[in-house]
Amino acid sequence: MLQKKKSIKTITFAVQDATNLTYKSKSFDVVIISNALHIMPEPQKTLVNIARVLKDDGILIAPTFTRNGNFMRE
Repeated sequence: MLQKKKSIKTITFAVQDATNLTYKSKSFDVVIISNALHIMPEPQKTLVNIARVLKDDGILIAPTFTRNGNFMRE
């Protein structure tokens, strides 16, 4: 039996300068920035901006994959 998928209307996707996010403070439950922090000239500035837009109990998901593999496997 097939189940009908529910649509989610509260997801926002945008491409922005991570060091200068235009969103209100404490406006997101989750922020995902994938495979980017390690190549940014000012990753600390990005993390400050992400912390600003995340709600107090928000979650940051920031996976980083490199050519040398994942350090967690070693």
